[in-house]
Amino acid sequence: MAPGSSPSAAEHRSQARMLCVEHGPLAIVRRGIGFYLSRVTGNLAMSPGSSSILLVEDDQDIRESVSELLELEGYTTVTTINGREALEQLHRMDKPCLILLDVMMPVMDGHAFMKKIQEEQPLSEIPVVVMSASHKPPAGAKGYLSKPLDIDELLGWVRSCCGGTSC
Repeated sequence: MAPGSSPSAAEHRSQARMLCVEHGPLAIVRRGIGFYLSRVTGNLAMSPGSSSILLVEDDQDIRESVSELLELEGYTTVTTINGREALEQLHRMDKPCLILLDVMMPVMDGHAFMKKIQEEQPLSEIPVVVMSASHKPPAGAKGYLSKPLDIDELLGWVRSCCGGTSC
């Protein structure tokens, strides 16, 4: 692209694919160029509520990619790297609209985390969507997303749980 000229749709798609590749093992794939154009122009694709999303993921690349995606969509994210940190964070923060939870993590895995939050009444009401390559999601999860993540499916759960309707 020449300096000072506007990028074509093909160049946007190419840049979007490069953006996805740079995020490491997380395959963020969205049909069309909606996400990339939203990112470039700063337009938010939805009007989320004021609640935050707790993202519990030990893989730094995935954690940063998903957090950035959600923030670009207008959500506030709080990230932790394991279940124990997530429990500590939940006791310090306002109730999130959703917890996105990995299963295989050090210190406290997703199964132990789910067991703990199901024992505490206010925490047991928070919807949890598991994101994992594991084929056995923890009991009590509202939903399951297999890795590599499908961005449309991820955003569908987020919209459902954080958009004012129950998920």
